[in-house]
Amino acid sequence: MRLPSLIALQMLECAARLGSFTRAAAELNVTESAVSRQIQALEERLGVRFFERIKKRVVLTSDGDRYVREIRAELKAIERATKDLASRAGGMEVIELAVVPTFATQWLIPRLGSF
Repeated sequence: MRLPSLIALQMLECAARLGSFTRAAAELNVTESAVSRQIQALEERLGVRFFERIKKRVVLTSDGDRYVREIRAELKAIERATKDLASRAGGMEVIELAVVPTFATQWLIPRLGSF
């Protein structure tokens, strides 16, 4: 059995996390129809229903919940490995900081050159 596409798995995880194909489509910058088709194709291929569709809401089935929890960790690992590789491209390391804007503008930015 071939593995499902990474795109389909990302769409599944996103729709599960957000509880909405519409919001998943917005986050992934694709159409709602694209999300729906990818998930439907994944369901047909694996023979499992991931969501119960109730009006405009989608709710994970128990199989869907278990599968999403298992693939989420692996998708995060792929994301971390990719960010790590990209940050080292060209021999430069990247540090991501989350700071209060006032601290950034008044203290951090003036001192960045010395780092």
